[in-house]
Amino acid sequence: LYSFVMSNYNEDQPEDSSAGTSELKRQMYEEVYNMLETMKTKVKQEIKEEMQNVGPSLRYNTDYKPTVKQPDSYKPPRDIEAYLIAWNHYKRITGLQDVPAIQSFYTYLDEDSHQKLSALGNQEHLSWSEFKRLVIKTLGTRDSPLAMRCKLRCLKQGQAESVQDFYSRILSLASKAFEESQGSEKDMAMKEALSAG
Repeated sequence: LYSFVMSNYNEDQPEDSSAGTSELKRQMYEEVYNMLETMKTKVKQEIKEEMQNVGPSLRYNTDYKPTVKQPDSYKPPRDIEAYLIAWNHYKRITGLQDVPAIQSFYTYLDEDSHQKLSALGNQEHLSWSEFKRLVIKTLGTRDSPLAMRCKLRCLKQGQAESVQDFYSRILSLASKAFEESQGSEKDMAMKEALSAG
C-alpha cells in the first residue's frame, strides 16, 4: 500500500516544482497512507473479534439428538412383512436391542394382533430375527405365489405412504410371489409395480 501511495506521489510530481510544495505533498501522502494502515489494522481487529464471537456457535453441538419418525400402528390387512421392514429401520436408527425392540413392537400392534402374539407366551428370550420369523408365521398371510403376483400387479402407493414404505411392500410381495430362481421375472414385476404405483 505504501509503495502504491508513494508511486502516485512520484507520478504527481511536476519536474519543476519547488522543494516546499513537494515536501507538503509527500507529507499528505504519508498521512493518507498512515490513515489507511490504521483503518486496515482496525478492520482486521474487528474481523478477528467477530470471528472469536461467532466461533463457539459454529462448533459441533454434542447435545443434538435427531428426531426419528415412529412407525405407524399395525392393523391387518396390512402386510406384516412390509411393516417389519419399516419397523426394522426404526429399530436400527433408534439403536434398540432385541428385548427392548420386542417390548416396543408390541405397543404398535392392534389389539387382535397383540392377543395372537401374546397367546404364544413370552418372546423376550428370542433374538430379533427369531421374533420376526414368529411374527410373520403368526400374523402373515398364506396366499399362493399366483395370488401374490396379482397383488403385485395391482399394488398402488397410498396417499400418505412414503416411497420407501411402498418399495418395502413391493419387495415383500415380490419375495413371496417369486422363487429365488425367478430373479429376472421378479425384477421385471417389481419395476412394473413401482412404475404403475
